[in-house]
This record gives sequence, structure tokens and C-alpha cells, in this order.
Amino acid sequence: MLDTETLRDLLDHLSHEDRKECVDELARLEISEKNADQVYNIIRVLETDLDVNMAIQVRAICRKLELQFPGKFSFEFLTSQPVIKHLLRPEAEDTGAAETLPNFKICPFCTENVPIGATECRFCKASFENHLCQSCGQHSYESMFCIWCGSLMRNPTWQKAPLTRRATAVLIDAAVFAMPLLLAEHYFANQIPINQMMLAATAVYLTFILMGSSPGKRATGLFVFNSAKGSQAGLLQVIFRELPCRLLSLMLLGLGFFWGLFDENGQTWHDIVTKSVVVQKNDQP
Repeated sequence: MLDTETLRDLLDHLSHEDRKECVDELARLEISEKNADQVYNIIRVLETDLDVNMAIQVRAICRKLELQFPGKFSFEFLTSQPVIKHLLRPEAEDTGAAETLPNFKICPFCTENVPIGATECRFCKASFENHLCQSCGQHSYESMFCIWCGSLMRNPTWQKAPLTRRATAVLIDAAVFAMPLLLAEHYFANQIPINQMMLAATAVYLTFILMGSSPGKRATGLFVFNSAKGSQAGLLQVIFRELPCRLLSLMLLGLGFFWGLFDENGQTWHDIVTKSVVVQKNDQP
């Protein structure tokens, strides 16, 4: 295991975006006895220059460490930003230890008093809008998934794609793939080998994928988002998801697709493997 100084040498040169991605991954990591010390040491290195989102994620990680290993770790080093000072007294949010002034409420991110009607904290600049998880009731600032329970967060721009719309997209994809095969079979049955027909059908489907989305998703207005970054998935991620990983979901009689019926975020196996989630814009019917 690397000690704190060695980790500092390795991580100090990371850009802000790289540090943010590192904290994102740690927030999603399942902490165990094997990795708890390493996670703690990484947090000690990354705790400087935190923005609000990173601070909240650090808070969630420290809560996990404290709950799983009571008294083992000290968090006195978490003093670099006012927004995380309540990490030193996590009971404030849970027991009402923070004193609320008349006509004020407690900011869930920095525990300062702010006016009841405020949409932004004047101390830590955290926004109160669209950051309340509908599943667990905790605030999760600027993240696609709740950093507390992992549920897909409500967003003013997009929402989780309904399973009926996703099923329609799958049927359209299947039709687009099958159409060249059916046409070739009907008109050129004795002239074109079956393997060339399959290549032609794959080429048609790949053409749509290279344009950034499958034909079914284009027709139904669905988008594939990178669940780790909260932005639209890149081309390589889409290709990896739509081709090899979709075959994974088709295994065991399509169990990977049916998984989305029971997953709280509607993620199929190929969504989970590629760290993606299918969404639609809120202005769509």
C-alpha cells in the first residue's frame, strides 16, 4: 500500500478535472477492509482546493469510512474549505445540532444559515435547486447519480428514459438491422452469400452508430450519457456499448435487457458495464 507522501507525489500533478474524476470514482467505490486505508490516504491528499461538488463527495466518502470503521480514522485534516467544515461535526445535519435562526434554513452543504427562500447559499455558493434526491431525500450537488444512495438525480434538462420508449428503440434497431437481410434474401437469395448479407446489415447499423447514436434512439429522441461524467457519451463509449456489450445483455435469454426493469436507474447490463445511462429531454412528450 502506498503511503500518504508517495500518493501526494503521484496526485499533486493532477489537473482539477483529473482530481474531480478521481473523487467521483472514490465516491462510487465499495469500501472494504482491504481498501479503506488506501481510500483514506487518497482523500487526505485530494482534500485541498475542493470545489463544492468535490467537497460533498468527500463528505460522503468520509461518512462511509466512519460508519463502517467507527473511530478508526480522524478527519481533522478536513479544514481547507468552509463548505466542508461540518465534516468535523457530521451530527449537525442529522440531530439538528446546528442552530437555525428565525426565517432561515440550514444549508445542507456548509450548515450556515441562509434565508428560507434562497436558491443559492451565499457562503459556499451551492445551489439548492434540482439537487434533492427523490429516493433518499439527501442533497447531492451537481452529480448525475446521488452520491448517497446511487439513484439517478432529477435534472432540469433530462430525465430517465421510460422503459416503453427504450423498448421501442430496441425494436427499431432490430428492424434496421434486419431490413437489409430481408431485402437481400428476397431479391438476391441466390446471388449474395449469407455472410455478405450480414456484413451489409452490420455496415448499415454501424453507419448510424458512427453518427453518435443507434437508429432507434434517434427515432425516439433518446440519448446515452456517461454516468460518471454526467455528459453525453463519446463515440468510443457508444460503439463499445452498442456492439460487444449489447451481446452481453442478450446472453441468458436476454436477461441483461430485463435487468433494466428492476434496476432503480433503468440500467441494463450493457449500461452498467460501460458506465452509461439512457435519458430523454424533459421537453419531450
